[in-house]
Amino acid sequence: MEAGARGTAALLGAIPVPAHVTAKEPGRSWTWRVGPIEIEHRVEPRGSGSLVAMELRAPLPVRAASGPLVGLLVRNLARVAARG
Repeated sequence: MEAGARGTAALLGAIPVPAHVTAKEPGRSWTWRVGPIEIEHRVEPRGSGSLVAMELRAPLPVRAASGPLVGLLVRNLARVAARG
């Protein structure tokens, strides 16, 4: 996946919405936009492990509504990663 790539994201796991990759730093981060929402995914080395982070940039009403969903997604990612 490279900056400029286009595709779809599944809203609520089912509804396809247009998505666009806006930036990529190989091995470190990638950023994508879906409507008014821009999400940056980062992986940063930390000691013997890594910090995995998602930064949500959007208008306040969208952030307020999306924040809990992003938190759930990050917790699920951590759970899957812990299984190895």
